[in-house]
Amino acid sequence: MRIRAVEMDHTVPTVGWLLEEYPRPGSLHADRLLPLLEAHGVEKRLLGQFKLGTPIELPTGELLQPSDFMDPPTSRRIGLLSDTRDCSRAAAHCEGVDVLVHECTNACTNFDRQRGRGPDTIRRLAVEHGHSTPQMAAQFASEIGAKRLVLTHFSSRYLGSGSAYADGVMNEIRNLAKQHYGGPVTCARDFLRVEMQVNGEVHEHHPPRQPYEEWPGNIFKTASEAEGGEAVEAAAEVAEAAA
Repeated sequence: MRIRAVEMDHTVPTVGWLLEEYPRPGSLHADRLLPLLEAHGVEKRLLGQFKLGTPIELPTGELLQPSDFMDPPTSRRIGLLSDTRDCSRAAAHCEGVDVLVHECTNACTNFDRQRGRGPDTIRRLAVEHGHSTPQMAAQFASEIGAKRLVLTHFSSRYLGSGSAYADGVMNEIRNLAKQHYGGPVTCARDFLRVEMQVNGEVHEHHPPRQPYEEWPGNIFKTASEAEGGEAVEAAAEVAEAAA
């Protein structure tokens, strides 16, 4: 695996990371190749080097090229970009990544709009502190052709309890990103596991929900209070003050 560090634009020196596998040979179409080798008495031991890119020469002088009998090589690539307000320096390195993990510290949610704060205000505050919004992350993902976007590094003002309220806020953030990016968008949580197979398939393994009382950062006294709404607003106000 190759790991590259790329300078980010933040309030202090920081870097993003590109994780890239060395190319893995594609699948061999043995059903087409083996009959040719057998017909010309070519030993199968040559297949090892053939898979690595060495042509096989038949007794007739004909060269069998690996690209004609194998799928294209594969290489999983992941971009990890946190603490940044501008990651344009990483664009060339992260082009076409399978998964882009991008910070999303601030977002203009319904909570903000009710208090007279619009998207421009939230973006300005995020940039002043060296961070990004879901729209900024999504626009970058779209520009580089990322296949999947995972948002992370949320401000503490966004509750991570796994409650209905917290899920609603994360859905708002996800939808803001989807306005600027057409691929799958995931809002990360603690202990979320994103598994990418060799063939490019991605599977997400989400942690189980925690009851309100078991969430370490919980300031809801009971679930019923949270459902009543007053505790939800109080929680958001406290989280905002702490952000």
